[in-house]
Amino acid sequence: MARAAFVGEFETPVTIRLLGEDVIRNLKVEYGYTPRWPYYSARRRAVRQGEYQFGLGICVLLAPDTERGHTDPPSLAEDQWALSQLLAIGVLKPDLHERVRAHVDSIARRQDRENREAAGLAPDVPNAEAI
Repeated sequence: MARAAFVGEFETPVTIRLLGEDVIRNLKVEYGYTPRWPYYSARRRAVRQGEYQFGLGICVLLAPDTERGHTDPPSLAEDQWALSQLLAIGVLKPDLHERVRAHVDSIARRQDRENREAAGLAPDVPNAEAI
């Protein structure tokens, strides 16, 4: 498979309810996206239109030691993320998957506009109906 035109990540909080208890964690959504609309490739310095791709991965930020009952001082290590299978078929509702795709598309459109402007081109981003 060809390299996606737009690759990135964003974080969002999620609430997990289990046995009447709520736990709030951050999710990191990593994506690779090649839209159906023509985009400006800063790497190739040209307007391109590739084959549509949309891939997602989700990681969950692990709880700090203090939340797990450890009394040691908090670790100075970087945040630790665990790969999640929340995107497995049937776990998330199809409309939520579509909302994530639409959010990624809006990020890609903004990046495309910035790439075009940096190259001295008109920010000719296609309208949303062109997806």
